[in-house]
Amino acid sequence: MRALSTGEKLAAPEICRREQLPLQFAYRIMKKLEKGGIIVITRGADGGATLSVDLDKITVYQLVEIVDDKQEINACLHPDFCCPRNTVDGKPCAVHEYLSGVQDTIVDMLNTQTLGELLTKERSN
Repeated sequence: MRALSTGEKLAAPEICRREQLPLQFAYRIMKKLEKGGIIVITRGADGGATLSVDLDKITVYQLVEIVDDKQEINACLHPDFCCPRNTVDGKPCAVHEYLSGVQDTIVDMLNTQTLGELLTKERSN
């Protein structure tokens, strides 16, 4: 996202060079970003990737949701996870409740920062 924030169309190898990323990793992430509507990939000799969103309108959390299948800090927080320790004797699991609060704090923090704001801060440092 940082490399593409300039507005240029960049091929994966150039993104990797600028961001010091392995090419296979970049391809995998770029596919997810394209599927999530964040970038447009053009194939062919003049191919490359360009942004399709305004970075000031997408939060860091939205990016995480697109790129990472697992946002939960622990498996017990996933909605489909059935923990045998949760509600033992009718009482909620203290560990689950604590981790749930931590998860909420992380999500809140990631939702308060847009990618545009984050990249602006980085450039000013």
